[in-house]
Amino acid sequence: MISPICWFAAFLVALVALCYSIHLERHNYQHKLFGFEINSNRRIVAFGILALGAFCLFAPVTWAQCFSSDLGEGWEPGAFNFISWVITNFFAVGWTTTIQTGLTDVTSTVYSAIPLGGSIAGQVFNLLYSLLTLAYIIALPVEIGLFAFNAVATRLSGSVIKRHLKYADHAIIFESVDANTELLARDIVNNIKDGTLNNANGNGDIALIFCLGSDEDSERQRVLRNLCQGYVRYVFTDSEAADVLTTITSLRDAVKHLLAVDVVATSEETEHNVSATIDMLEATHKDPHAGCAPKITLHCTHKNPDDAQIFDAIKADDEPTCLHLLSRVQDEIYDVLEEAPLYSVLEPIDISVNPNPKPQNLTVLVFGAGDFGMQATRTSFWMGRMPGVRLNIVVVDPNAQSILEREAARYPEMFGESCNGMPTIRFVEAEAPSVTTDRLIAGGTVTTLHYDARNKCVSSKTDSALIPDDARLYAFVTMGDCGQNLSYSLMLQRQIFNRFIDQGSPDYTKQQPVICPHIESEEILGALKSLDKTQTTGKDAAKIMHPFGARKAFYTYSNIINDKRERLAVQLNAVYELCSNGSIKNDFDATLAVEEAVKSYNGKESNKSSSRASAAHITYRFWALGFSDADVERGSFEQAWKEKLQGKVKLVSNNDNIANAILSSVVPDAATKTEFDANEQKNRDEFNLVCRLGDMEHDRWLAYCRATGMTELGHGTVEQEREQRMRAAAVDAFLGKPNKSGAEGVRKSDILMRHAYMTPDNDVLGARGFLLGKKDVYAYDRIIVALSARIAKGSIVK
Repeated sequence: MISPICWFAAFLVALVALCYSIHLERHNYQHKLFGFEINSNRRIVAFGILALGAFCLFAPVTWAQCFSSDLGEGWEPGAFNFISWVITNFFAVGWTTTIQTGLTDVTSTVYSAIPLGGSIAGQVFNLLYSLLTLAYIIALPVEIGLFAFNAVATRLSGSVIKRHLKYADHAIIFESVDANTELLARDIVNNIKDGTLNNANGNGDIALIFCLGSDEDSERQRVLRNLCQGYVRYVFTDSEAADVLTTITSLRDAVKHLLAVDVVATSEETEHNVSATIDMLEATHKDPHAGCAPKITLHCTHKNPDDAQIFDAIKADDEPTCLHLLSRVQDEIYDVLEEAPLYSVLEPIDISVNPNPKPQNLTVLVFGAGDFGMQATRTSFWMGRMPGVRLNIVVVDPNAQSILEREAARYPEMFGESCNGMPTIRFVEAEAPSVTTDRLIAGGTVTTLHYDARNKCVSSKTDSALIPDDARLYAFVTMGDCGQNLSYSLMLQRQIFNRFIDQGSPDYTKQQPVICPHIESEEILGALKSLDKTQTTGKDAAKIMHPFGARKAFYTYSNIINDKRERLAVQLNAVYELCSNGSIKNDFDATLAVEEAVKSYNGKESNKSSSRASAAHITYRFWALGFSDADVERGSFEQAWKEKLQGKVKLVSNNDNIANAILSSVVPDAATKTEFDANEQKNRDEFNLVCRLGDMEHDRWLAYCRATGMTELGHGTVEQEREQRMRAAAVDAFLGKPNKSGAEGVRKSDILMRHAYMTPDNDVLGARGFLLGKKDVYAYDRIIVALSARIAKGSIVK
């Protein structure tokens, strides 16, 4: 006789197993069981748990049958026969007989075996046990069917992918199917229709692979099928993107034409994108030959600025997969500042003709301190570093106090910056529109908040003429929904017009203000464009109103997969690589192979972000020397740029190689501080423009570092770092080891060195570089300046 405790234990284990197996089937995300991650093998684990539950459920029934009934000829009670009968029960109880017969057998066995008799408790338990048995009778064949179907579907999916990729040159994998996927796929197909994405343009034959998630949208699938049909190879698969990558790498010999694979994770759930991208990185690591053709690039939209550090921590040392992190908020601010640069509201200057241009007040107004508003503030903070420009940023928000406290805690050096006692960034606590904002635009007195870096608190002050009369205005409107942003942008436009009238000038475009409203709605965007055409000429309208944020404009092939800014950043990073290997010393027109350039660029995600920022600022250097956008487009621009940088200094060798001259003037390691200073003075005399633009680039980089949360270290810490490196060299010499206090030591103290270089004082900067054993702390900034025209042209990487 089996104890009632055994029956209850078997019942509970079977119930938990059934519930957990259903839980695994319902959720399509990573799950941990006893510390082990369950992802692609989730269905196998679910079936195993269900089988374990079935064994626990049927074992007591089988045991009771073995020892209380006639087993028939050839069957004797025993361990082997017991196991055989458990397996037999899997089929005989529920599958080879009818459900009714099977339940009758189980019910009668349980009723006779449990010593509860005909009590209510016994009857209830008998009923529950029978119902659980019924659930297993249904669940087991269903699970086996799903398991078999999944195995067949996986093989079919691999075969279908192989068939579609057999003659494809370029595969684009969509990690999920949603609204963003539809926008991007539509743009790709439209480009194929227009002939801009085809073999004639060097893009090859494209194949699209759509990975269906757990929340399948049949209507969107239908739309995508109709969109792609007849124009591009396409396939839908239930496999995850990581599994598709594994399939593609395993089919390497069968898809010899395939040169490039781009995977896009553009879901609105950015945490899911990051998680899926991590899975894909791990999938490419499993195959030691994943670095071979095709070239794999992962495009991931994210929000958290610390994601770059996470990916740096998990990437392999020699990462075969390229990673392209995109922040929609950051990229859209970059885009609008590229369309309408901050200098577009300023008077043109040329520091080669006038080294000390007339000071200009640039006031950047940010209405709304949400994600887009604060990103606009941080980007304008380092973008606005231009010769003779006094930057003034005013942020207007009804929750200014709490927002400033939060942001100052993250970026203390940025919000604590001041010039001549005036904070660079100030907040106004007000609604927009309101009487306070009216007074602000009119140049009246308003109360402002700023971060006091010395006392580490938010201070309040009443400022008169927060926007001076000679201010050049550039405004972002990111307060709320599209309609609200549009309404206030038009109101702000009228208020600026009224201000010009009050100053006695009826010319609306006297100072060419720029207003950038955040508008996602295509309908409202179309209405604004129509309004521009009716109120003023298209040319004037384009100078004033620059809406941004349209989802359709962001999810495009040229913005996600073929990112122009990313290509420019690769070119810029290649200059550093050429400086390191000495190629620029030998040839001004030195180039870097694309494989080496991509490998160098793919090293650290934090360096990628810095390279993108520097690339976005290139046009500001051209503006500082008086070049317009039309000048940059001319074929002779590179030569004109070199001639202007060279100035009166004539180089008789090296084919007028300015970059070579700068690197050749770098002092050796054994030089004294006096020799270092004398060499620096010589450089500033001979290459004045290059040095000034190098200072401008360093000032921009300094502001960029502050906008990412870096802080400056003290002098003593730098000297201690110098001493530590010297001691390490002495130990290495004593032990007979190679000297590791040079380049390797610098790499290990990379963060410390970045902090050490955070000073606007060139004398202090040079001294710190010398103490750290740097040959010339200014050299790379100046080389970047000297080669800016080549970088913009895209001729650094061949």
